[in-house]
Amino acid sequence: MTTDSVRIAFPGGSRHLRLCRTAAVSLGADLGLDVDELDDLRLAVGEAIAWLRSGVADDDEIIVGLAVVDDGVEVEGLAPTSSGDGQIDDLIEAILGATVDHHELTAADGERRIRLRKTRSAEPVR
Repeated sequence: MTTDSVRIAFPGGSRHLRLCRTAAVSLGADLGLDVDELDDLRLAVGEAIAWLRSGVADDDEIIVGLAVVDDGVEVEGLAPTSSGDGQIDDLIEAILGATVDHHELTAADGERRIRLRKTRSAEPVR
């Protein structure tokens, strides 16, 4: 069940990566992720959005959706790709593998997609 969500759309040439990271961390904090989990989420979102942007023309639109789903934060993104093969760098794979519970980065049929999930490790202390 989704309890809170945010949708961000911005042109490929802009630098709204910071906005996506801030929205993800805000949702995670509301969910009760601890400080280390929030830092992991911030890092993962930054890496995934940077990869998403890397093949996008300046005037193409990037769409990122962020949502609290059950006990985690999910991030999905979509962008048309005008260049590049969508190859995923080993370093990005290692960072995502170490920071989030699930990740998918795909490039096919002229678009790139990302999907991340960071799950809360314990019940939040309130």
